[in-house]
Amino acid sequence: MTLYLSMRSSVMHLPGAGPGPSIRLHHSQAGPPPLPPGPLRHRGCTRCRDGPTEGPMKPLARESVARYVARAKRSLGQNFLLDDAILQRIVEASGLTPADSALEVGPGLGSLTRHLAAVAASVTAVEKDDALYSRLVNTLTEGDVTLIHGDALQLDLGTLVESMAMQAAPPPGAPGACIRVLANLPYNITQPFLERILPLGGPLASATLLLQEEAAERLVSARPGDVDWRGANLLLQYYSRPSIRFKVPRWAFSPAPKVNGAVVHLELLAPEDRPPVPSEAAFLTLVRFAFHQRRKMLKNTLAPLFPPNRTEAALLRLGLDAGIRAERLTLDQMIRLLWALAET
Repeated sequence: MTLYLSMRSSVMHLPGAGPGPSIRLHHSQAGPPPLPPGPLRHRGCTRCRDGPTEGPMKPLARESVARYVARAKRSLGQNFLLDDAILQRIVEASGLTPADSALEVGPGLGSLTRHLAAVAASVTAVEKDDALYSRLVNTLTEGDVTLIHGDALQLDLGTLVESMAMQAAPPPGAPGACIRVLANLPYNITQPFLERILPLGGPLASATLLLQEEAAERLVSARPGDVDWRGANLLLQYYSRPSIRFKVPRWAFSPAPKVNGAVVHLELLAPEDRPPVPSEAAFLTLVRFAFHQRRKMLKNTLAPLFPPNRTEAALLRLGLDAGIRAERLTLDQMIRLLWALAET
């Protein structure tokens, strides 16, 4: 990793990320970041200066916000959440503490970023949109905020999280610090984003995501046998403990989308806390093939991996119907099936 530092800013290029995505560190001098002044100070935080806070958080400039809302890109799912009360509830739902670091994906206008910077030890925000990134560089001047100009689906998130963990490592004997992900995700990138962050449990403590309400319900509330029970549900249960924290009305966004939102919180599981499987790669492959043609019998969807008679024998040994479909299996049953197939 190459790190270039100056008195006013620094640029860091991640290994394997190429010359494009860059990180801009906002601080005025080398060493510890400055304490957030004025409205961005967190009540009761030991990192803050002595004295009372100076009232509520300063609102974003109305004219500037209106200009970017008018230019919101539907292709990037840009619906900006500006309600400070809801933003604060999201921070609280994430479990973020003054010892933690936050990784925000899609900061947009920086409204949530400002709330995170008021609480967290540091914030790293990844923004894909060129115009929004340029605006954030000029407006996020308070607190320890790192900006990355790039696509979260293209960045090496594992390397980024490792780098954050090294920087956040507490001194010996100090309480442990966590890295927590927060994101406002458009529908079309929800699954690929989850596939990238779920395996990072351990270095990552949690993910708090603002999703479309229907997508949140399908991910968290669906059960085996439901029409919405899919491979994503199995992976979510394997890698995390998911819950829906609260709903967000559509009118809270600008521009307003056609559907309501919901905040989903995932407590990510470290590798040693996940259900044991013969091979995590084999488990992921099994789930992918099982649900590839979900209306077919499981022994047929797994035919590229195992002969149908082998899958049928394994199902019968587990007390399951030989003609069962993947959508009827629980996480435990899918794992037991993998063990049975591995042993034959």
